[in-house]
Amino acid sequence: MEPESVSWDDSRLTTAIKEYSQGEYNLAFKTFKSLASEDYVNSDNKSEIKIYASQIIYTKKKYEDAWNIYRELTKDDETKLKALINMANCYQNYNGPVQNEDLFKVALELYNIKKYNEAFNIFSKLTSSKNNEFKFLATCFKASYHISGYNNIISTLN
Repeated sequence: MEPESVSWDDSRLTTAIKEYSQGEYNLAFKTFKSLASEDYVNSDNKSEIKIYASQIIYTKKKYEDAWNIYRELTKDDETKLKALINMANCYQNYNGPVQNEDLFKVALELYNIKKYNEAFNIFSKLTSSKNNEFKFLATCFKASYHISGYNNIISTLN
């Protein structure tokens, strides 16, 4: 019986996983990223590879790398919602530096797609920002969250 042939994509994914398990995080990240951005227009592999890459890196607590992959995932309508939520979770667990502007954009996107709770968690942290502009905007959105929650309750009663 002949061994099953490994397709080009499978071998690259296997290589990326091997690189990751050997601690070659930057190399693995580049391979995952190249797989995720390949032209897979007619394939289901595109999202699976992107999500797999982000999940394996996230579970290994490589939050900065995961954040970067999630940012790439937000460019794809198919994976945008999950990526935004994962970016919010990633931020909650990550103690390293994250640009307030990036974080605010994530929170705003979540807010716009009515993921109020996830957005609220980020806005809450941004209210303690040293940047007064972010502090002010985050405080406004926190207030808006409470108003939206109240309006949603009232509208369901009518």
